[in-house]
Amino acid sequence: MTATPSEVLIVGAGPTGLMLAALLSRWGVVPRIIDSGSGPSQYSKATGVQARTLEAFQQLGLSDAAVEYGLIGTAVNLHNDQGPIGRLSFGDAGQGVSPFPYILILPQDRTEAILGDDLRTHGLNVEWNTRLEGLEQTQAGVQVTLSQGGQVETASYRYVLGADGARSSVRRLLNVGFQGETYDHLFFVADLRIDGEPVQGELNIFLSSVFKFAAMFPMKGHRRFRLVGVVPPEYVHLEHPSFEDLQPYFREKMGRQMQLDDVDWFATYRVHHRVAEAFKVGYVFLLGDAAHVHSPVGGQGMNTGLQDAYNLAWKLALVLRGQADAALLDSYHEERHPNAVKLVNTTDRIFSGFIASEQGWVGFVRRWVLPAVLPGLMRLKRAQRRAFDTLSQTALNYRGHRLSVDTLGGQVKAGDRFPWFTVGGQDSFARLSPTRFTLFALGGAAQLPGLDDLNSPLLEIVQMTEQAASGLTDGLYLVRPDGYIGLTAKTPNEMQAYLDGVLGLKVPSSTPELVAG
Repeated sequence: MTATPSEVLIVGAGPTGLMLAALLSRWGVVPRIIDSGSGPSQYSKATGVQARTLEAFQQLGLSDAAVEYGLIGTAVNLHNDQGPIGRLSFGDAGQGVSPFPYILILPQDRTEAILGDDLRTHGLNVEWNTRLEGLEQTQAGVQVTLSQGGQVETASYRYVLGADGARSSVRRLLNVGFQGETYDHLFFVADLRIDGEPVQGELNIFLSSVFKFAAMFPMKGHRRFRLVGVVPPEYVHLEHPSFEDLQPYFREKMGRQMQLDDVDWFATYRVHHRVAEAFKVGYVFLLGDAAHVHSPVGGQGMNTGLQDAYNLAWKLALVLRGQADAALLDSYHEERHPNAVKLVNTTDRIFSGFIASEQGWVGFVRRWVLPAVLPGLMRLKRAQRRAFDTLSQTALNYRGHRLSVDTLGGQVKAGDRFPWFTVGGQDSFARLSPTRFTLFALGGAAQLPGLDDLNSPLLEIVQMTEQAASGLTDGLYLVRPDGYIGLTAKTPNEMQAYLDGVLGLKVPSSTPELVAG
């Protein structure tokens, strides 16, 4: 085997690894990508693509393809044994928050296909059937041992990025702990046709005394759904329950008459809730399921891995291009690990407590209180907005971390995702780029002397004198390549000090070229 000249090895060609490669390629960084599988996945459990992910895809020029292949889910309907108990309209709740005020129903294998097509346009290909057998860190980087078709190769890389799933070889070879547990429940997933009462074109979630929890994701095609749920206890003793085994329960699911047939795929699986102790060890990083796994509540898993890639790629590219100090890379663990812990704890509490449990007061709340209270609650605009902010991941922030410095003290703070708005015919997101920083000078700050002195090929200055968005006050907002605010400031001097001191940015005499779109 001949090693492809590269400073970066990506292990794992799932959504997270492919996203990493797509982002790095925009910076002119050419990674090597390997995967132990024989080829792209044909089936996948993940189906929901959240607004924050689509915003990232938009920066890569991939959002149109995703929306074209997917199905826009504008609402979530909640049901119990007695019938519908509430509805959340994404279109209403997400209005003005994101250009994608919905959840996109897009199977993971299609997401991988979109990212894979993009990589091929940039001259990158995945090396399939290639296993990571050994990993040893040196003072200059990482030495790895790879195997493919009986051949063994030893190669050296400056950085290794482990995006190789919950059973990560990278994490195992690093000997990084993966703290957490495995749920007692056995889950099922099926792609099939459903004739009956589920709301067509919308996500349906059932809190049932029969199935405990099940979700119906609408798919493209006449009455096509992906059905995900918990296998009834009486079937757990079967080593591999089949669709036929569960058919009696499907027929009387939630007390409704539903015809389920034309099954394309059926599988059962266990779910874990675990977080790696470290997301960065020396020159090696963990991302996606290699770093964190959790229950399917809220469709957060794949999206969280893609956000890992969005966070790390620009930092790694700046370091590799000689435009930032290597210390910048420590912020990856600092920012992403706490969010992963919070997400795993939140989804675990929701699933274990209010979805899967039938015990004591929790079961009482689930069966009687929730159906009585939820319909009214979900009609409240504030409740709808909070639900959308959480599910869409637009509310995720890095407040209080080293790279988030706030001096304005406004409602929108450093560490927040920069808000989407349109003013004077300008779309705020249209000015963002995954390969540079964007400085928004808003209101009176747009006329500050010294703005032109902030001269760097890594920075674009956007001056807006008109009122921007709710929560944004007059001032300077430095937006990172991943769309998060690094600094809010009052003067260009504060901005320059942040660029030099906190980020450690530097422009070498010979700056590598960026790659278009």
